[in-house]
Amino acid sequence: MSQKQRGFTLIELMVTLALLAIIAGLAAPSFEALMRNSRATSVTNELVGALQFARSQAIHRNAPVRMCPANSGLQSCAGSTDFSNGWIVANRTITDTANDIYRQFAPSTRLTSSTITSSFQWVEFQPRGGIRANVSADPQGSNPACTDSTLRPGFRFAIDICDGCSASDKARYLRYVTVTPSGSVITQRCQK
Repeated sequence: MSQKQRGFTLIELMVTLALLAIIAGLAAPSFEALMRNSRATSVTNELVGALQFARSQAIHRNAPVRMCPANSGLQSCAGSTDFSNGWIVANRTITDTANDIYRQFAPSTRLTSSTITSSFQWVEFQPRGGIRANVSADPQGSNPACTDSTLRPGFRFAIDICDGCSASDKARYLRYVTVTPSGSVITQRCQK
């Protein structure tokens, strides 16, 4: 009597490996899109958290509190509209960095080739929660990659994590964080 062989033949193993390679090749672009989406969401949430912290500090302290782009040492406002180097939440005038800066937000490690820009150099939350901003351009900001007209009015941050992407990819990953005049923080993305 002969015994039956158990196991895989070389042909069966090669076919299985070929199928796995094809599936991996199809999944790789989807994984890259998932990673970019996750990075955009994470950076957006960091910015929203900082804005909510600034608003709560203004209400808690019953005094105006500013959020502004930080200089390279995170010790004062940079005087620009680029929040990519980090940002600080501080008293209206920073005279004593130990007491006037309430929290420093270092540039995110997820922002290697990303930008966070706004149309203002700072946003100041008032003791009742509303805002005042130093607007250097249109408070709505420009949104060249997003042709959607449903973006809410207010003072807007644009978070662009897609450096070197096509126009359609840029619109897919572009996020907007809008602060309404009442101080509410809204996140939005382009609706394509």
